[in-house]
Formats: sequence, C-alpha cells, structure tokens
Amino acid sequence: MKRHRAAIRTGFHKFDPADRSRLCSEDRLKRLPPAKILGDIGLKSGDSLVDIGCGPGLFALAAASIVGPKGMIFGLDISPEMIGDLNKSAASLGLTNVRAMLTKETESDLPREASFYLMVNVFHELADRPAYLRNIRRSMGSGSRLVVIDYYRKKTLHGPPLSERMPLTETKALLGEQGLAVMRTWRVNEDEYGLMAGRARPDRKSSFYSR
Repeated sequence: MKRHRAAIRTGFHKFDPADRSRLCSEDRLKRLPPAKILGDIGLKSGDSLVDIGCGPGLFALAAASIVGPKGMIFGLDISPEMIGDLNKSAASLGLTNVRAMLTKETESDLPREASFYLMVNVFHELADRPAYLRNIRRSMGSGSRLVVIDYYRKKTLHGPPLSERMPLTETKALLGEQGLAVMRTWRVNEDEYGLMAGRARPDRKSSFYSR
C-alpha cells in the first residue's frame, strides 16, 4: 500500500487544553458556525453523531439540540478537562442525549453504526491516520457518514504548522485506501475544507479488501 507523506508521524503537537476557551470563541463561531455546518451535512432529528475530539462541546452541544431526545451524541476526547467542560455544559442546558467519553487515540471501541462520525480540526493531530480511519470504518454502518473538517495546506492566521497539514488530494486518496469513498468536498471557509465519506463497496481488486 502506498504510504502518503505525513500519514504516520512522530513529534506532532496536540491542542493544549489550557487554551480550550479559544475553541468556543466568537471568532471561531464565525468561521465554523456549528448549526449551519451540521445542517449542511444533513444531521436531523433522531440521528446519532460521534464527535471525535469534541473539545468543550461546540459541535456536540449544537448537534444535541438538532437530533433531539430521540437522537444521541457521543463526545469523545483524550482530555479530561475537555470532557469535564462538556459534561457541565450539557447538564446546565438540560441535555440528556449527550454522552461524554474520555478516550485514547489508540482506542478501538468507538460507538458503532452512528449516523455521523465527525472530526473538526482533529485529522491533522492524529499520529497514525491510516489506523484511525480503519477504526472508524469498522465502526460505521452502511449508511454512516464520516465528516472531516480541517485546514487547507496553506499559510493561514489560525491552525497548525504547514508541516502537519495534509493536502486535500492526499487526504482523499488516503481515505480511499482505507475503504472509505469520498462523496463530496466543499469549502467551509477560506482556510478550511469539508469532506464527507461513506464505506466503500467491497472490491476484490482493491488493496484494502485483499488484505
């Protein structure tokens, strides 16, 4: 299998939980309006969503309001501080359809067959992107959708170093190699793209299915 540049990395950074207030700042809300983005991807009442790297809950809380009491939101993060903030916010808002889960990047037991698996500015932080994508694919049902929002590989005011960003073309190719079919891409704002994928149909000629 072809190994894309920066697909597996060492010495990468993780977002500092001490700066987590920035994740819900007015500036970020303007760049990444959660209700609009969640509506654009098709989230609706009764759906389930796994917010991978949920932070303090910018997207998870908005999603909980959209899916309603018949839906469920799973907020996953490796930071106890982030999970604590999400739990407090969900309780203060009276949301009973949010489950905050402290996890590890190497955790293989993701919630299964959710309507959506969401990663917002998380993909560039993953140490082993192929392995994590395979993990997500194993968890997805036939109708599940993976949504990735991340930075274009160009200089921007916000975001990680260029060396930690993966070009969109390489990201799409990497997803394909892990058995995920990209259905659409779009421009979220000047700095960030959106990508939606589902499980690819089995193809005996594919290196993924012949392993």
